[in-house]
Amino acid sequence: MILQWQNMLYLKGIKEKWQELDTATKMQLRYNKLMEMTTYIQGDASRTIDGYANSLKKAEGLIDNIATAIGHSFITICYQGCSYV
Repeated sequence: MILQWQNMLYLKGIKEKWQELDTATKMQLRYNKLMEMTTYIQGDASRTIDGYANSLKKAEGLIDNIATAIGHSFITICYQGCSYV
């Protein structure tokens, strides 16, 4: 793990070793790495949003929403029917 961080330091042009950095600097580097990963993941999602798998997930979500709406309507009708009994 330290080798991965050391490699990142090298790529960013930082000459100190990971073990020599203070806590605040390490935290900032970790935060920056997290933001880089987040940007990559968001970009990947936007690139693949219209793909088959994501289209299927959207369709499944719509079907679930429709089923939920029908279920709520059915429960309301049953509740009203039971109140007459």
